[in-house]
Amino acid sequence: MDRTKKATRNIAFSLLSSCLTLLLTLLNRKVILNFMGSEMLGYESLFANIFSLLSLTEMGAGTVIAYQLYSSVARNDEQETNILISIYKFLYRIIGIIVCAIGIVFFFFLQYIVTDYTTSFEFIQKIYVIQLIATICSYFLSYRRMLFISNQKEYIITKVDMGVNFITQILKILVVVLLKNYIIYLIISVCKEIIVNVVIHIISRKSYPNYKYISVKKEDFQKRKIFKDMFNFIGHKISGTIYYNTDNILISMLLGVSTVGIYSNYYVIKSQVFRLTTKIFNPIQASIGNFINDPKNDTADGKRLFDTLDVISFSFALIFTCCLYNLIQPFISLWYGNEYLLSNLVVIMIAINAYFETLREIPYYFRSTFGEYQKDRKYVTFGAIANIVLTVCLGKTIGLVGVLIGTVIGMFFLWYGVIKFLYSNYFKSNIWNYYFKHLKLGIVSFITIFIVSRICEIIPITFLGLIIRVALCLLISIGIIYLIYHNKEEYKNLIVYAKSILKR
Repeated sequence: MDRTKKATRNIAFSLLSSCLTLLLTLLNRKVILNFMGSEMLGYESLFANIFSLLSLTEMGAGTVIAYQLYSSVARNDEQETNILISIYKFLYRIIGIIVCAIGIVFFFFLQYIVTDYTTSFEFIQKIYVIQLIATICSYFLSYRRMLFISNQKEYIITKVDMGVNFITQILKILVVVLLKNYIIYLIISVCKEIIVNVVIHIISRKSYPNYKYISVKKEDFQKRKIFKDMFNFIGHKISGTIYYNTDNILISMLLGVSTVGIYSNYYVIKSQVFRLTTKIFNPIQASIGNFINDPKNDTADGKRLFDTLDVISFSFALIFTCCLYNLIQPFISLWYGNEYLLSNLVVIMIAINAYFETLREIPYYFRSTFGEYQKDRKYVTFGAIANIVLTVCLGKTIGLVGVLIGTVIGMFFLWYGVIKFLYSNYFKSNIWNYYFKHLKLGIVSFITIFIVSRICEIIPITFLGLIIRVALCLLISIGIIYLIYHNKEEYKNLIVYAKSILKR
């Protein structure tokens, strides 16, 4: 199966899985709100952020090994792949133990993180422990996923994830409705992590019988510069983890856990829809890795591929942001109720962040294939520092909007660093051409979203009105994208690629 066909299959299953997950997540959250209140959603989102923050101990091991795996798989080097997978397994077991230890330490500081709660503190501690167990399980059981990802067969693990997730989400909803027991609800999440990874482990042994765990030595790490690359990547890991996983913690400390619960409705919708985007982009990552490592392709070929995929980046950024800004408030009002609405300023900041986050995704995949993380770590460090400092300072003075301003500025630094690396170290071309192009595209995006929002204001807030708004957002955004790109070479290349996908 060639590169394009694998990517196409991965995208199809990823989209299906993400759509199903989005629908079940929205239903799940509505049930919890109706039967248990927003505080429970706040705990789930808050602790998810805490455990993601603990992933700092991973220090980028997965990313460092992944880009080496793309190369070994492309060369059909089974021995090297076995060594890399074994290194991955060894490191993740150590990391799992460290996460467990740090998680236990955090347990004794919960009273400083969780504020404005109404349940018993003992109940909060139980929730924390159960979610910690689920997190630890993922480190001990997930290493064989990398075989499918590096071989561009992510659709196999997507099918397993989708099936188990569907069953467990239904069970969780039934537990909330019938038993109103949040502890059992969380225990089901632990069981899901175990079952999914055990099934994937069994399938991987049948699919890749030649890939086996072997004993690794210190020399194996040194030869592949694993620790050196991890050290160089640590700035990226720290900054990325801080950027993506501190908002809910800071909101809880500054504004209370109930605010986390209400904000998490917006965040989950944004992140789940964004995941739809990344599910399309993720399978492309392995293709990019194989493309860059293919000696038949030179820098000019890489730049041509980047420009072609940049059309996708902008297109998704415009469509995603236009839909998010114009649909999220009426959807929250209809699905959860007006009492769970936040201000329009909050929505504006969420939309701006979503725009830059989507633009960064494909460039980041390109950047990840090269390693050499020391060359741009200062930008991601600046992003993390700006995020924390501005979030704390502005969050105290102007509340949730201040927290999100820090998030947006931090994302801008992350985006800039990725583009700077690619244009300085790989494309060897003028970076300002890229930024000038996206400045013009950004202005077009702003005008488009503004016009669509004015039209949407006259549409009543009903489920039928929501469908009409979706159609308007999609039609106008896609029309603008066509007007911008229809005569450009990268658009024509993309159409050729899309037609080959449709034929398959």
